[in-house]
Amino acid sequence: MARYYLDIETHSRSSRPNPVLDEIITIQFQQIDAYGEPVGGLQILKSWESSEEQIVKQFYARFMQNRKPWDFIPVGFNLNFEFDFFRFKFAKYLGTRMSESDFHGMPYIDLKHLAVLLNNGEFKGSSLDKFSSKPCNGSVIKEYYENRNYAAIEDYIAVEAKSFIDFYRRIIKNSEKWKKDVMPP
Repeated sequence: MARYYLDIETHSRSSRPNPVLDEIITIQFQQIDAYGEPVGGLQILKSWESSEEQIVKQFYARFMQNRKPWDFIPVGFNLNFEFDFFRFKFAKYLGTRMSESDFHGMPYIDLKHLAVLLNNGEFKGSSLDKFSSKPCNGSVIKEYYENRNYAAIEDYIAVEAKSFIDFYRRIIKNSEKWKKDVMPP
C-alpha cells in the first residue's frame, strides 16, 4: 500500500481548532516510499484557487471514493487533527458519515507519539519544529491567509513537508540501530 505524507492547513475562526467553525485552506500530500524518500512532488490543494468544498471533494475523489476509507497509508504529525477535520468536512460536503474508528481502524503512521516520547513524555513542546528543521509552528498561517499572502503559505508548506520527511527518514534510519538493541539475536 502506498504511503503519503499528509497534512492540512486551516483558517481558524476560534481560539481553539474547531472543524465546525474553521476552514480547511490547504490539503497537501506527497507520496513517499518505505524509507521516507519522496516519490513525485508535493501536491497542494488550495481553497483560494477554488473553495474549501472543492478541495475536500478533490481529495476525497482521489483517495477515498469507493474505498473505505482509503487505500494508502497516511504519514503525518498529529493526524488526529486531519482526521477530525476530514470527518466533519466529508459529512458537510459529501454526505459521507465516517466515525473515528473508520480512520483509526486503518493503518496510519503518526510521528506525534514519538515526538512526545523524545520530549521526555511531555506533550507540551513536542511539536515538529522542536525535532526538525521546521523554523516555526503553524500560527503564522492565519496572518498569511488574512493578508492574502498565499505565496508565504505555499513556502511554509514546502518547508514543513521537507522538514517532516527529513525527520521521518532519520527515524527510519535510526530504527535499524534500535532494532539491533532491542531484538534478540
